[in-house]
Amino acid sequence: MHCYGHENVIRAAAVEPNVNMRKLGKYLTEDLNKDNNILWTDSLAMIPGHGGERGKFDIVILGYVLQEVANQKSRLMIVQALWNRLKDGGVFIVVEPGSPKGFRYVHSLREWALAKPREEASIVGPCPHHGTCPMAKNPDVWCHFSQLTQ
Repeated sequence: MHCYGHENVIRAAAVEPNVNMRKLGKYLTEDLNKDNNILWTDSLAMIPGHGGERGKFDIVILGYVLQEVANQKSRLMIVQALWNRLKDGGVFIVVEPGSPKGFRYVHSLREWALAKPREEASIVGPCPHHGTCPMAKNPDVWCHFSQLTQ
């Protein structure tokens, strides 16, 4: 897979436990995957190179996952497992719906990241500061915004 004309080959590992969503993902990425650079699997543990530098990624995207997980402990276990697969200097992206529940999930991960040493985690969005979120204090208020994507 090539990204916007760059000559560097991008390899991706896509983890989707639902077989029907995995089939849809494979179908949608078929044209991008002519060189078999996208590995689709149902489990993070099934990705080759588990551990060591070959098992690490430049970017980890956690998209619409947290709302599917039953409890906070399990959510944090998933996030930690993915964080452990991130290369030093890598980017960890969390996308959740712009809803009160989605905000609470993202906020809890923000607090989790802020508890790490500063050289380990920097927040760049939605708020780039490293302070306490003023909106999180009021359960009736939640942060949300629209972001166009292509």
